[in-house]
Amino acid sequence: MKTEIALNSTVCTPVTDAEGEQSFVMGTLISLNSRMAHVQTADGVVKVGKTKIDLVAAPKTEDEDKPKIDRIADDYEYTQTRSASGRISCDNADDVAQTLRGNTLDRNYNLVANTIGQSAPALMARYAHLNPGQQRMCLGNLLRGWIRKQNKEA
Repeated sequence: MKTEIALNSTVCTPVTDAEGEQSFVMGTLISLNSRMAHVQTADGVVKVGKTKIDLVAAPKTEDEDKPKIDRIADDYEYTQTRSASGRISCDNADDVAQTLRGNTLDRNYNLVANTIGQSAPALMARYAHLNPGQQRMCLGNLLRGWIRKQNKEA
């Protein structure tokens, strides 16, 4: 049985800017109901679907044995970063995230395409229906999968 993420927890949530670029921001969970959550960020309050938030750190409580969390905080270790547009974002700080961090989307397409041996236009066509943040996420996942496959073959 899942329990709720506690109010005042530090969470990471997706946001989309005016140009359609998706990034992730960290903030404090200020309200939560069965479908929606409100997160206080540096830029203001963000309204987001309850399933879209990820717990970064539970609030300190007197009863540390039973923190109210939806997911295990240790599974998600986020690092606050800046996207290519300059917005505050967050990633998991693994080698792939550090490689793609701060680059433009075109540069990331070229980098991933050269690494995995595909053409950048083919990758762009594959993910053209997604917004920029989702494209970046898919490129990162594609590169992680390729690295994992190379390590298994070695």
